[in-house]
Amino acid sequence: MAQHSIRSTSSRLKLFIQLDAATSLLGAFLFLGVGISPLASILGFTDPIFPIIVGIGLFFYVAWLLFISRGPEVHPRNGLITICINDAWVLASIILLLVQLPPLTLWGKGFVILIALIVEAFALLQFSTLLQQRRELARYKQAH
Repeated sequence: MAQHSIRSTSSRLKLFIQLDAATSLLGAFLFLGVGISPLASILGFTDPIFPIIVGIGLFFYVAWLLFISRGPEVHPRNGLITICINDAWVLASIILLLVQLPPLTLWGKGFVILIALIVEAFALLQFSTLLQQRRELARYKQAH
């Protein structure tokens, strides 16, 4: 029973990482779209190269997420790295908003906040799943 529960949380972690990859892929296209359209100035990106670079960077992140989730399970270390990357994104978003470089419009600030909330939601889902997996593994080891 405990092994089934451990596999279940491992499968859930893999699912959350794959959903993170799908959402990040959408975000990559969104950032590229912002960078090559008039949306850049509407959001306050004075230089459209910024969202383009972020979009390209997200493609690398998506590739890494797909790479770590290709097997039957995601190694907990890779799950923790993913959580740290997501939290770093949120921290960078906060810094971007505080420093105001680029000087985003209200729409731009809302854009950054919305994306940061989505990214943090994934970090929290992944973290809670890793914690649950660790607890279940400890219970399994105690029982055997």
